[in-house]
Amino acid sequence: MYFQLPTLPFDENALAPFMSRETVRTHYLGHHKAYIDNLNSLLGETGGDYGSIERIIQNFDGPIYNNAAQAWNHTFFWHGLTDRTRSRIPQDNGDLDQAVERSFGGWSSMQEKFQDCASGVFGSGYVWLTVDGRGELEFAATQNAANPLRFERIRPLWCCDLWEHAYYLDYKNQRVRFVEGIWNYVNWEFVESCLLLDGVPNMTKFMIASRPFVPAKGP
Repeated sequence: MYFQLPTLPFDENALAPFMSRETVRTHYLGHHKAYIDNLNSLLGETGGDYGSIERIIQNFDGPIYNNAAQAWNHTFFWHGLTDRTRSRIPQDNGDLDQAVERSFGGWSSMQEKFQDCASGVFGSGYVWLTVDGRGELEFAATQNAANPLRFERIRPLWCCDLWEHAYYLDYKNQRVRFVEGIWNYVNWEFVESCLLLDGVPNMTKFMIASRPFVPAKGP
């Protein structure tokens, strides 16, 4: 099985002014695509068919893990965002609303916990909104490509990419502004759909290649 760059779930201009079209294109067509191309090349060298990108993340280390995790992380990141007009906090006493109230004491407190967690990430990494087996929500920070699919007691509901390529063209070294702004573009419908799943979100379905991967030819 090989993988392809998934279709963005929004128009390239949909996140402006929070995230410019230039940043979206650089992030998506540059970094995200490179992780998938690298993964396909590495899998081609093994000659195996591993079924899903989730399974690869669970069973490999080193370059294969890093590129598989980043391919998954980026796909998950994009699906967790939407344009501002559709980013509505569901204060409707539904499953997510109740989980937020139970875990954080409300949406404002939740946002503060997110910003505190993000401020503690040194260098590149992610902040993840996760849920445990009891239905309790919490934020967890990871470094580099680390993916919570390997964490036994929690599963991811949403993530914020804190690698420089996610924000530097728009915010330079002011990452805190990126962290503050992203809250207005969270796709809460996607977050709640992940909460209601029995297992981890399936990102493989967005990346299954319709035809075999052909490595780019060198100069």
